[in-house]
Amino acid sequence: MSWNAVGCSVLGTSHKETNIDCQDYVAHHIDKDKKIIIGAVADGAGSAKYSQYGSKVSVETTISYLKEWYCKNGIQAPTEDEARELFTVILEEVRAGLTDKAKEIDCHLGELASTLIVFVSTPNWTMAMQIGDGFIVTKLRDSESYHLVFLPSKGEYVNETTFVTSSDALAEMCVAVIDGTQEFICASTDGLERMAIDFSSLKAHPKFFEPFYLGIKEYGVNEESEKILEDWLNSDEVNKRTNDDKTLLLCCYTSSNNSFDKKPDIAQKGKGRKPKTKKPKRYNQLDSTRKVETDKVQKENPSFLSAVNSFIAVSFLTHLFAGSLLELTFPLSRVFSALLLLSTLVTFITITNLRDCFFAEGISFFCKKKHSRLIGIVFSISLSIGGLALGFICSKIFSPIAFK
Repeated sequence: MSWNAVGCSVLGTSHKETNIDCQDYVAHHIDKDKKIIIGAVADGAGSAKYSQYGSKVSVETTISYLKEWYCKNGIQAPTEDEARELFTVILEEVRAGLTDKAKEIDCHLGELASTLIVFVSTPNWTMAMQIGDGFIVTKLRDSESYHLVFLPSKGEYVNETTFVTSSDALAEMCVAVIDGTQEFICASTDGLERMAIDFSSLKAHPKFFEPFYLGIKEYGVNEESEKILEDWLNSDEVNKRTNDDKTLLLCCYTSSNNSFDKKPDIAQKGKGRKPKTKKPKRYNQLDSTRKVETDKVQKENPSFLSAVNSFIAVSFLTHLFAGSLLELTFPLSRVFSALLLLSTLVTFITITNLRDCFFAEGISFFCKKKHSRLIGIVFSISLSIGGLALGFICSKIFSPIAFK
């Protein structure tokens, strides 16, 4: 088992229009054995003139300190109090780094304001810290649910939150230590909150995270993954939902043979980029489960689709014969009854199998997964009616010829 991760920050459409740099920043580090991962994301305050520097300094200072910390302390799980003490020291280091940066560029400390989210994960435990908005979502191994580690942090007014430079940053800092093996971790700034979190229930949207988890689990991470993620974050699908800078850090703890990362011991950093329109040739494993699910079905049962197609063909032909017999009045009622019974049976089998067939073929990519069964039923009914109608029409045409 080893960690695979990819992170990316992209410029929001509102910042592009006003010619403002991307104020988000993301970085992660995986140890040489690929058993420990450190990740951090930060979102510079929109009201702070130099917040793009603040987010970068906050993330890089945090990761650098945590790398030294686990080299000295090993991977023994800390208590929550110990974790809070550690992150308190890190906050002080971040502020010291920001103070130095403020002197370097001759500005006030508040002009470097930024949020900060950070986590450290090992095979047995994970600890996380959050100051300000954004989110961390985790998925425990052998669990189907996605867990929102901290509740969304919002101030009294819209777009108000806490920053590492705020006087109440330490008091507002959230810390958690989670036992168990996390199979998937996602950290993000607030640009994607409305897409990823259900604010009515304050829970993570599984449908947002599932494609990322399945994509990395199935295909791993390679040199193209960041570009693929960048293209998705710049897509119309995302931009119509948010105009803010957008950041995602996706981490998956999977079997080693899925990993394509050639430099696991170097912190991989990403900052905002202006949108690119060129599409990658490689399949986008991060924004769709269509190929993942199709491959899964075909690997588990290679003859599955051909079997379902056979059901469809038999059902149609049976209805065709049944429709033709509706018009014939000679004594074949028993044959007609038998064929009608067979037709009903085949239709039922077709209905129960079409859902998986349609999902494997990707129809659920264009609609809600929960509606794919309904589509299968509607298709089967349409198939039945079409077969009966065609059979009836054929009998009208050919039965007079047969009984002349």
